[in-house]
Amino acid sequence: MVEIASNLNPRRLGLAAWTCVMLSVVAACVGSGQAEAATYTWNGGGFGSWDTPSSWLPATGLPNGVADVARIVPGASSPTIVLLNSSVTVRELELDTAAFIELQGTGALTFDGGSLDADIVATQGSHLISTSVTLAAPTQIDVAAGALVDVLGPLDLAGLEHVKAGDGQLRIDGSATSAAGSLSGRGGVIGGAGTLGGSLKNESSEI
Repeated sequence: MVEIASNLNPRRLGLAAWTCVMLSVVAACVGSGQAEAATYTWNGGGFGSWDTPSSWLPATGLPNGVADVARIVPGASSPTIVLLNSSVTVRELELDTAAFIELQGTGALTFDGGSLDADIVATQGSHLISTSVTLAAPTQIDVAAGALVDVLGPLDLAGLEHVKAGDGQLRIDGSATSAAGSLSGRGGVIGGAGTLGGSLKNESSEI
């Protein structure tokens, strides 16, 4: 809680000074909440490292936070390999390109939105996630019609409930790292030769 001293009188301070005080209070209140979301767009060409800031725009950092969004959009090279050799966390991964995208490496990709749900969104194209994946927050995997997302790496549902949405296809070809959690199919196709670990609830998907 931010307290304002009782002796701060707007008439004594003057309008400009009082405005500065109030702006400082607002900034303190905002700063005490969840970290501000940052959106990063892939700029690493056909082969690049997730862990390198120059692979992203803006190049002031890289997507690795519970509020962060990582976007790979039209204009990406085809195919594109994104190398991940460290453990990173994002709230959302957007695959919005017809170019084939593969996330590979020894690192781990965790989806966690803090107080928000997480999202994996594929609007077009066929994409492969070969890294280890942990869904540490309730996650919606939205695969549009004609698109494909194949999770080849180890998958951890983290004991939570997740949703497959959209008319596209989700494949699970990796191994489960836990036996708890669930995935509800609410559209499209769910398939693959891997193991889910948790339960699969078919609401309106083709299995």
